[in-house]
This record gives sequence, C-alpha cells and structure tokens, in this order.
Amino acid sequence: MDKIEEWQEHRTKIPSGRYTLRCLKAHKGEIWYKGRGGWGQTSKAILWFEVMDGEHCGKVLPMFLPIRGKGPIPQGSHYFTFWCVANGLRHPERARLKEMPLSKFVGKVFDAEVVDVKPKWNNGLEQPAFFHYSRVDLLSVLSPPKDGPAPHRNVDPLIDFWWTEGSPV
Repeated sequence: MDKIEEWQEHRTKIPSGRYTLRCLKAHKGEIWYKGRGGWGQTSKAILWFEVMDGEHCGKVLPMFLPIRGKGPIPQGSHYFTFWCVANGLRHPERARLKEMPLSKFVGKVFDAEVVDVKPKWNNGLEQPAFFHYSRVDLLSVLSPPKDGPAPHRNVDPLIDFWWTEGSPV
C-alpha cells in the first residue's frame, strides 16, 4: 500500500503550522458534496504532499483546489496563484487548464501552511476528534534544495534572491 492509499484508509492528523512539503502526485478529480439544495459534484485539483522534515517527516497530506472544467482560470483563484508559485513566480501564457498542467507541482518542494479539518454532522455539531484530519491550506515560495544550487537558474534574479536568502514574505 502506498502512502496516498494509506492516507485514504487512515487520514493523517498533525498539528497546524508551517511545514516543508514535497508534492508527490497531482490529479483532477470530481468531489461529491452536500449543499443546501442536495448533493452535487465539483471539479477539484487534488495535490498530495509529503512532509519533508521534523517529527512528522514522511506523513502525507492532501490539498484540494477548485478548478473549472472549461474556460479560463480566474487570476484570483487559488489554483492560479499556487500554479504561478510552482512555475517559479511566472504567469502562464494563457490562463487555461491545458496551459497550466497539474504536473507543474509534482516533485517540487514548498513552504506550506497546514490546517485542521473538523467535519460536522448534519445538525452542525462537530464530529469527534477521531474524524479530524489535516490538509494543506497555503503554498508559498518554493524552498531551496538542501544541497546544491537553487533550481531554475534562468529565472528572475529576485527569485534567486528568495531561494538563496529567504523569502521576505
């Protein structure tokens, strides 16, 4: 059983906070949800990350990003923003899903914010802690490799500064 299948069997719960994560897999999926008008389906980009350091090293966490099936990707969307981070802080030529592939995330290392998910019952009460899990909420500037030069040597010198000196954000 691989790490992603293991997460699907037993959802990972780690303390909320900042972590260094590496993207293992990225794919598009349809997620079912229960809304006010009944059940519905929405398209999501599902990214799987592995914690790279600390006591939770090796644990796997998901990130779910809403995406449109057709048409342009809004520049204010999380998918657009995080894709630009994975692309070395560069805009795509066109803001369409086929020009912004999910493969851009795979294998890259990010500084990320992890949050707790505390599901609720239909009556609004929080489910027991047994059902709580962690997910990735925010990706920020790519982390530098632990050994060796910064990736993407052909990018803007400001980005090289961020990778070598640390992000001012």
